Amino acid sequence: VLLSVPLAIATVLMFVDVRSLGQTGAFIFATITYILFCTLYTGTNIPYGSMAAVITSDEKERNTLSVFRSMGSTFGAFPAMALAGMWIVSNPDGTKTFKYNVLLIGVIIIAVLSIVGYFICYKFSKERIVTVPEKKKIKGYTFKTIKGLLSTKSFLIVSLAGMLFLAGQMYQQSYNQYLFTYVFNAPGLMSLPTIMQYLP
Repeated sequence: VLLSVPLAIATVLMFVDVRSLGQTGAFIFATITYILFCTLYTGTNIPYGSMAAVITSDEKERNTLSVFRSMGSTFGAFPAMALAGMWIVSNPDGTKTFKYNVLLIGVIIIAVLSIVGYFICYKFSKERIVTVPEKKKIKGYTFKTIKGLLSTKSFLIVSLAGMLFLAGQMYQQSYNQYLFTYVFNAPGLMSLPTIMQYLP
């Protein structure tokens, strides 16, 4: 939860207007801030995703928590989708106007709300499963574990399927953004496909 504040700051930094730095400077700034964001996001997301294992020992309850976690992350993206429709304005002549101030203010508000959300989650979450770490450490255990995973076909297949699913999901989001912005001329409706996907 302590990383939520740096994560929010890194999120805002990715949307700061750095055109005054020139093309090279802007590229370097964007690269550094994006790597920083991804690192901090990993540091917050992995513990968050592992909470189900320490909240309950019941497999059904863990699966339920996982489903609601996925649904929560999807519905939590709605404000960002709505923001995308607010800062892109269509002109009568068919051109697009980008309202940068609206975008930056919206990102700051979402970043602050994310910090509040992290602290609320931390406050109302309780670890019920306590694991006692082994006192004796086996030398080379980490390397053996990684080697065992890489030699397991089922793990490789699931990992590949997960990466392909994530790539397809990112492609679909990018495609929907282009479709609703430039084809349908209705960027405010970009969240509609996601809503329809979860209605069943």
